[in-house]
Amino acid sequence: MADIAIDPRTSCRYCRDSQVIYDSSQGTAVCTGCGTVLEDHCFDEGREWRNFAPEGVDSQPNGRERADLTNSIDHKTGQGCGTVIVGVGTKAQRMQEKLFRVQSASKPELSAGQKEDRNIQHQTEKAREVAMRLNLGEEIVNRCTVLLQDLAAKGLLKERYQTAWYCALVEIACEEEPYGKKTVHDFAHAHRQYITNKVEPPQLKRKEGIITATFNQASIAKELKGEVVIGNVKVALVPGDQASLLVRSWGQIGEEELGEFFRQRLEDMQQKKCVALITKHYDALCSALDRARATYLETEDLYKNYVRSLGLAAEVVKPAKHIATEALKHRLVRTGKDLAERSVVTGAMASAIFVVAWLLDVEKKPRLEDVAKAAKVSEGYAKMTYSSIRREISRVLPKDYLSRYIDRVRTLPQPDSISRKRPAEFPAGR
Repeated sequence: MADIAIDPRTSCRYCRDSQVIYDSSQGTAVCTGCGTVLEDHCFDEGREWRNFAPEGVDSQPNGRERADLTNSIDHKTGQGCGTVIVGVGTKAQRMQEKLFRVQSASKPELSAGQKEDRNIQHQTEKAREVAMRLNLGEEIVNRCTVLLQDLAAKGLLKERYQTAWYCALVEIACEEEPYGKKTVHDFAHAHRQYITNKVEPPQLKRKEGIITATFNQASIAKELKGEVVIGNVKVALVPGDQASLLVRSWGQIGEEELGEFFRQRLEDMQQKKCVALITKHYDALCSALDRARATYLETEDLYKNYVRSLGLAAEVVKPAKHIATEALKHRLVRTGKDLAERSVVTGAMASAIFVVAWLLDVEKKPRLEDVAKAAKVSEGYAKMTYSSIRREISRVLPKDYLSRYIDRVRTLPQPDSISRKRPAEFPAGR
């Protein structure tokens, strides 16, 4: 039964001498003199009871338990979930503040194990966000939780990480799942906006036949300077004032074509930075977890993805993988301090696919530029790798290929004849 109480300390703001009653069933404060509802949905001062008796059984005194704060604490995380006060009046707000202080004071201090569990839960949710952007299942998230527990057991788990760190964590978890493998480029492409700051396209202005491209960062202008070929036009990008480049061309070039070039270059720069950052965290995590670094791009599924994007037959995969593996084994691919292992292996993959495509009876031979673009490696490095492999082609080719295609091996394109100016014989992404 609802209680109606009279509070002598409260008076109506309109009838000073009238009494105010509280109706706990409605949560209202009503003046007995003028009938004005002073507050609505205010604090229920009745006792907090919860009935734990089975359905269909009359409630008995021994079937009711007090729903106080001590029974509403999650002992695993130490978080209290006691009474919630809903109201918009000043009295309700004051009671909310008082209740919050009481709950905070009554909340027990978390133990080291509880803090660790809560941290692992938080990190798992971050890993789940990364996995969802790549349409990865809950199995990958569960593997991330196991990896986080291993880090916590070694005392290496922090409370806060960058998005690139979670990408590296999910990438390691994907290596154990045969149907969930993703490359570092996939993670970088899906999380580029969360890892690096967005770079705005430059503002183009034409004056006296010279186009000026103004960027929002001076470092971008320094990185893009030099001579490039846009379409069939040779263009020189010369540093101007502050964060601008002067575009001098040996031919006619439109602003739309130039803007598309800068947009693509800026995306490539962001992608490169994301790949480098994820790779750095990947190597650190492998070291912390005492795991051997996986040989990058050594699965046939990833070869098939690149071959399929070029419109080539699936029979290119096995010999290309053999050539790339042998080239790495015999150290025919140039390495350096500024080259990540991923770039080295990717360059070997692109060159191997290019070689096999030219040896087989392919109607339209691909360009090295197209293969490098599909494998997401620079054309310059792919060309350098191809030059090294071509010099030692007899050491890396499968034996049956060497005997079967000996005449075609001798007619492989010279590295110097491979350039962007050569007309396309096979469009990438067909």
